[in-house]
Formats: sequence, C-alpha cells, structure tokens
Amino acid sequence: MRCVDVIIVGAGSAGCVTARRCAEMGLRTLILEKKPRELIGKKVCGDEISKSHFDATGIDYPTGDEVSSV
Repeated sequence: MRCVDVIIVGAGSAGCVTARRCAEMGLRTLILEKKPRELIGKKVCGDEISKSHFDATGIDYPTGDEVSSV
C-alpha cells in the first residue's frame, strides 16, 4: 500500500498548483485525474489563464507560436 499525506482530485490548474505547493512543503502528494495522462493540460479552461498561474507552476508563459497553433 502506498501512503501519502495529501490526495488532490483533479489535475487542472488549481489541482496542479496545489500539488506542487504541497510537494514543495515536503508532503507526499498524489493527484487523481480521470482523464488519460496524455490529455492533461490540453484544454485547461475556456478563456484564459493569467501569467501568475504559469509562474506558480514554473511553466513557460506562451508567447505567440504556441497560441496560434491552438
């Protein structure tokens, strides 16, 4: 059996940021997501995600080419 300190349901923006913060605090963290792994992050919201969310997760902020290919 695997023991964890925190279980997060959903690998969306909030779930990923929360999981990262918990892991940074030394907590054994598990994310549960119903989507297949390869689909996580493909469509995270309908409108926009502010730059602060990218900064919090350490993901590079899209600059143009990435956005135009969506």
